[in-house]
Amino acid sequence: GNDGLLDIQMAVSRDGLKFHRVSRAPYVALGLAGEPDSLSNYMAVGMLRVGDYLYQYYGAYAVTHGLPEAQQKMPIGCFCAVRQRLDGFVSATAAWGGGELVTPPLTFQGKRLALNLNASAMGACQVGLLTVAGKEIQGFAADACDAIRGNAVEKVVTWKGNSDLAALSGQTVCMRFVMRSTDLFAFRFLTD
Repeated sequence: GNDGLLDIQMAVSRDGLKFHRVSRAPYVALGLAGEPDSLSNYMAVGMLRVGDYLYQYYGAYAVTHGLPEAQQKMPIGCFCAVRQRLDGFVSATAAWGGGELVTPPLTFQGKRLALNLNASAMGACQVGLLTVAGKEIQGFAADACDAIRGNAVEKVVTWKGNSDLAALSGQTVCMRFVMRSTDLFAFRFLTD
C-alpha cells in the first residue's frame, strides 16, 4: 500500500516546527531508468559551502520506496551529490518579454549593492532605488543603472559607473528590479 517511486521535494521553515512545501516539483529529480538513483532518493541532513557553490548529499536506491522485502533483490544504492549555486534554491524569474519586481521598504547598511543572478547571454537586469513613496532617488533610477548581464553570485550594481551607496546607508528604500530573461536569486549590501 505504500510502494512507489520517491523523489526529493523542498520544504522550508522559519521556526523548524511548521514546514511549507515550495512546490510539488522535485527538488532532486529521479535519475534515468536503470541508474542507481532512478527509483527512490533520500536527502541527507545539512549542506556544505565550497566557494560559490552549495553541496548536498542524498542516498539513492534502485528499488521503490515500499517494496516488500521478500520481493527485493540486494538493493543497489549509492550516495550522490547535488551542486547548486549559492542561494540558488528559488528565484524571481523574468521571461524574455520582461518583468519587474519592487521590494517592500527596507533599511540597509552598506556601501554597495551586489546581486546573485543569472541573466546569461541574452538577458539583462537594471535596478532602481525608490523612496518609500515610490519616487525614484536621483542618480539611482533603473534607467540610469548599467545593464547587468551574465551569471554571477556577487555582481556589484552601478549607476552610470557609480556603485557608491554610502550616502543612502541607513535610509529606508524600495528596490525596483527591471529584468528580461533573468533569474534573480538574492541581493545583499556590501560594507566594504
